[in-house]
Amino acid sequence: MVDYAALGLGAMDVPIYPTLPANQIAYILRDSGARAIFVSTREQLAKVLEIRAEVPSWNG
Repeated sequence: MVDYAALGLGAMDVPIYPTLPANQIAYILRDSGARAIFVSTREQLAKVLEIRAEVPSWNG
């Protein structure tokens, strides 16, 4: 649903494999300039919260 909505809005999506460690997720999100993230599990949320300070576009 989120994928479809993002594409409908003209946004780009950046899929991230659920098995990636937090440091690799941080690299992808920094490099992509991500402004928002949607997760499907609590485990993914924990990884994102762990690296939140490392993603400049989230800390305005």
